[in-house]
Order: sequence, then structure tokens, then C-alpha cells
Amino acid sequence: MGAPRLVVVMVVDQMRADYLDRFDILLTGGLGTFLESGVRFTEAHHRHAITNTGPGHATISTGCDPARHGIITNYWLDRQRGDEVYALDEGAPTRLECSTLGDWLKSRYRDSKVYSVAGKDRSAVLLAGREADGAYFYDWNGGFETSAYYSAESPAWLENFNSESGLARRFGAAWTPQSLDRGEIEKLGVETTDMGPLRSGFPHVFGGASLFPGESFFNALFTSPWLDALVADLAIRMIETEGLGADAVPDLLAVGFSALDSAGHRYGPDSPEVLDTILALDKTLDKFLGELDQRIGLEHVLIALTSDHGAVQLPEVRQGRGLSGRRIGSEEILCLQGIEKRLDEKLAPSDWLRAGPVLNDSALEETGIARTAAEAAVAEALEACPSVARAWTRGELLTVSGDEPQVGVAAAFARSYHPNRSPDVLIQWDEHFMPYPATASTHGSVYRYDTWVPMILMGANLSPGWIETPAATTDLAPTLAGFAGVAPPDEIDGVDLGPSLADRKVVSQGKAGL
Repeated sequence: MGAPRLVVVMVVDQMRADYLDRFDILLTGGLGTFLESGVRFTEAHHRHAITNTGPGHATISTGCDPARHGIITNYWLDRQRGDEVYALDEGAPTRLECSTLGDWLKSRYRDSKVYSVAGKDRSAVLLAGREADGAYFYDWNGGFETSAYYSAESPAWLENFNSESGLARRFGAAWTPQSLDRGEIEKLGVETTDMGPLRSGFPHVFGGASLFPGESFFNALFTSPWLDALVADLAIRMIETEGLGADAVPDLLAVGFSALDSAGHRYGPDSPEVLDTILALDKTLDKFLGELDQRIGLEHVLIALTSDHGAVQLPEVRQGRGLSGRRIGSEEILCLQGIEKRLDEKLAPSDWLRAGPVLNDSALEETGIARTAAEAAVAEALEACPSVARAWTRGELLTVSGDEPQVGVAAAFARSYHPNRSPDVLIQWDEHFMPYPATASTHGSVYRYDTWVPMILMGANLSPGWIETPAATTDLAPTLAGFAGVAPPDEIDGVDLGPSLADRKVVSQGKAGL
């Protein structure tokens, strides 16, 4: 089989892997097609501990762990500058220290085209890489934009799309759910929650009490399923205008769907909002796959579906079901606020910590206390706080070897640890702990509900099946590269799963519970 004419990488922000099984009976569109016709790795995980959007997307695109690609989280303290920096540098991928699948493709094929589009800028840019022809993301005004790194000005076709996108026509419309049988919803464990301003339950309106669509309206639309539909429409326009997949030279299109992350954060994994966002995405992907088939032919397209991370259930929901779960409270907050005082008592009076926590070099110089001793004191103080399962120090994480396969929590934190960017101590919270008081749900932990994500390949004449052998998200880029006839760099952490697909155990085919 020759190389696919187009490789499509779809990343659904905050898509827990179990959503596909939990809601499969309702997935009759694009997600259902992936389950019916794709090669699904049922135990695909991010191998790193800090499971956030930036590191997740960078890992998917590079085949490298955050310790190597450098995007350790979305924001971190720059030790030299002394201030917080973002994963992107003014819309540029220059903080990404590994090349991407798109970069490899451009190096191998002079005429390959590489584009990306997503709701979030970091999703689009980190999926695209340094050599991409374009990366586009929501402009918070009802359209899409790019950064000066990729283009000094927006192309005419993008301006036309923005003027035609029609998001302003949504003004005055509420987000209402698809009509579903209440009994079926209850069987799926979907329930509304009452958390004051985080109360779930439809309908939802967007923007404030205004007569015209403005900033608050377009900002609010970012949290709606309409955003994903618009991203898909722009991806189709990009295929049409830029001629992606039009010849035998492989092209790459990366598409980041961001709406589910907003629904998960605001309402939680068990909310009707999350279910409705998934059902809307199912319809959006059905239309998208139909367009791909019509314009290129799915036999000429290789499509990957995955996610950057999962999400934790609301502690309140778990407690209502007789399960463990806790939201941060006064005990944890007071304990964390007292860390500096306890360090003064244990080490010496000084200004010990900066954000991160990062040790203050001036305090170390003034007191003469060794960094390793100070790290250990910080870890000990943190571990005395409720809901802190473990504090991992720089010294111990840098001793975990990356040369041999590692399993377990220590290895996951080591894969997240970058010596020039990471703080001196990383906190591992208790499982099912929610460290934010005013957000329904979050992610970022080392636990299964955050690391376990979908990973499905479809198209290019692949035979469908479910594969239970564990796989890593670092394997996705080199696997796609292999199908495209591209050799990835030697210095990556993932492996090409393509040659061994036929030898792996297929446990089932089609939509059915695992």
C-alpha cells in the first residue's frame, strides 16, 4: 500500500477514553464510525504525570515526552527571567524542543503541505510545529486567526471564511440539549449538579444582557459545541482551498476540538453538558468524514483520533455514589500557606520559595544550605499537608533513568520533568482530589482518569479491530510517520506501531463494551 495522500490528526481536548464505551449506544455519527471502522488501542495512555493541554498536544505531535520536548505544562516560571511564560512565544512554537510529525513530513517531501486548526492557540501551534504552512485558532471575535510566526497577514480565504462563518447568527439562541430519553440518560450515570455558579443543567445562554453580539458573546461561544462545528468547517475549507490530499505527496492536517474541555471544566464528566458536547461532536465528525470521503476518498486518508488528557469526576458526585473524593478546603489551603513559615523553622529564616515551587537561589546562597537539603525540606513540608500523596524533588526525578523502560508513578513524573523549566518540587495530589474550589472538574494528575485517552487509527485500508496491548501517545507520531513513508528522528520516546499491528491481539470488532 502506498503512502496516504492526507494524514489527519484529530485531538479532542479532555476526551476520557471511557466516554467512548460509556456513551457508545448513542454514537451513531463520526465517533461511531471510528468505533466501527477504526483500529482502536484500548489501553493508550499519556506516559507523563502533568497531564495538561500543552504537554498533551506536544507529546502527540512529537513522539517525545515533556522531559524532552520541553512543554512541561501550559505556563511555567522562567528561572532566568523570573516571570511566568506561556507554552507559546507570541504564537510561535519556539519553546517546543522537539520536531513534529509535520516537520518530518516537510523534510521528507518537499511538496508536502502541513496545516492545523483548533479552538486553542496552543493546540493548533503545538500540533503544527515549526515548519507548518499554517496554524489557525479562534480569535475570540467569532472567527479565526494565525500568528506572525506563520504569516504576516491572514490569507484571503480565511478572511472570507470569517465573514461567512455565521457565529453572529447564533446570537439570541440558547444551547439546548439533544432530545434523549430520560431513563436512558440516567442509566449512563449522567446527572445535574448543584454547585452554586457551577450548577449544571440546560438551557445555557451566551454573553450578557446585550442587544447586539459583542465581546462577551463571542468569548462565551468558546464554551459551546458550536465552536467544534466551526473548527471542522474551517478544516474543510482549508482542504478545499489549499488542495490538501490532492496528489500523491502526503499532506498533514491537524484538527483540535476544544469544546469538550470547556464543558468538562465547567460541569464535570458526568454532566448533561459533557454528554451533549460529545453527541454534537459525533454529528460534526460525521459531516467531516463525509466531506473527506467525497473530496479525497477515505481509502486515501489516514485519520488518527486521540486526546491530550482526561478529567477527574466531581468529588461531590463520587461522594453521592459512596466513593472516595475530596475538593480542596481550608485544611489544605492553610497548610500550603504555612509552608514558608515551616521552612524558616526547619532551615533558617529566609525568603525560600518562588512560584512553582522553585527555590530562591538567593536564600540558598545566604544560608549556605544545600539545594538537595532544601528540596527535601520543601517535600517534607508539603507531604504533611492533607491530600498531598507525595512530593517529588528535582534531585530524585533526575536520577530516574530514561534509557530503560520505566513503569510507575516515579517514571511518569520523571517524564514530565525538564531540568531547565520544571520547579524544584512536583506535587502529587491524592487520587480523585480536586485542587480547585471554584471549578467543577480539572485534570493534570498522574492517575488513570487523566492519562487514559482514545487512540484510534482509521482509513488507508486498515482493517478494523480493538488492540489491548498497551500503547503510549508518544507512539502516535512515529506510527503515522511510518504509514507516510517518513523516518522520525532517533531521539524520540515513542515507537512505530505499524509493523507490529498484524501481530497484536485483536480482542473485538465493532461497537461493544470492553
